[in-house]
Amino acid sequence: FIANSVEGSNIKGEAHWYATAAGDLKLPLLKAYVEKGVVKAEQVGDTKFTLKLKGDNVMVGDWDIKGYTGDLKVKR
Repeated sequence: FIANSVEGSNIKGEAHWYATAAGDLKLPLLKAYVEKGVVKAEQVGDTKFTLKLKGDNVMVGDWDIKGYTGDLKVKR
């Protein structure tokens, strides 16, 4: 998850996915914002994820791609 700019609660950037069935992907965020301390974002392919800050350098949450879900951990 790379935030290129933040305007109020809206975020512009991209998310990188590694070792997926489709290979390594770098996709722009179509929609991303912060709501009650939680980052909610959407990408192409109906990909959605949520992240919450846990400590100074880690965010944890989950991802959902067309009903398939999993845990997500982002480190700085």
